[in-house]
Amino acid sequence: FSMLFTQVEFASKVLPLTNILLGTVPTSVIYILLQNPQLQEGAEITHAVMSVTNPVYGLPGVILMMMSKGEMSLLGHLMSPTASPLYGSIILCVVLTTNLIYQDARSRTAIPGNYQEFDGDHKDDDVRGEEDRVEWMLSSEAQAAT
Repeated sequence: FSMLFTQVEFASKVLPLTNILLGTVPTSVIYILLQNPQLQEGAEITHAVMSVTNPVYGLPGVILMMMSKGEMSLLGHLMSPTASPLYGSIILCVVLTTNLIYQDARSRTAIPGNYQEFDGDHKDDDVRGEEDRVEWMLSSEAQAAT
């Protein structure tokens, strides 16, 4: 989402709402589908799709599917489709991190120029005054040390 916004203020207003929508809407839809025995297969397919495409779906998706599957051991939950958001989030993090690194590497296309000695003619009075002050302080410290 960071490439969609030009201003930080706008992104800080929109992204929390986006996180709520990405976490709540799919979970609510799957919950409703799970209530109808004829639509449970559709709920499981939607659960699998959300597990690998929606980074915010992970925790709510696991909790929802654990509730719908009933009593199981931890290993049973981890080996069932219930845990697919857990595994999908790992895959999704790798993909999104790779994309972020790729986009960041592409953003730096400037080639540095050759080194040029700066003659100091374009310094303003404040810069020259600060340089003189620093030189005076360093020379005072050197004299005090001897």
